[in-house]
Amino acid sequence: MAKTAKRAREASLLFPSKKQAHAEPRSTPKLSSAPPHSDLELSASEREAQLRAFDHELKYGPSVGVTRLERWERAERFGLRPPSHIPELLRTDGVPLASVFERLMRERAE
Repeated sequence: MAKTAKRAREASLLFPSKKQAHAEPRSTPKLSSAPPHSDLELSASEREAQLRAFDHELKYGPSVGVTRLERWERAERFGLRPPSHIPELLRTDGVPLASVFERLMRERAE
């Protein structure tokens, strides 16, 4: 009986229910359509959190092989309505233009 319960639990992890499949992951920050306040007032970690949320948002297309700004412009061209504050965040000093995934792939390639 213990093996059956274990297999059922493993199957539920591999094949989540419809409710689980559509649930938002808890660790992914929410991407707001507008920043809570001026970009100048955002801390570096808040800016990075907003950009990471943009990177994780699949509806704007792939983020590997293009910069964040190129991805935003492509999403805008296709009428996907990306958050309007992202280009402003990308124009601030010290913000990486490559997505989280792009930087991870570069690190692993080295």
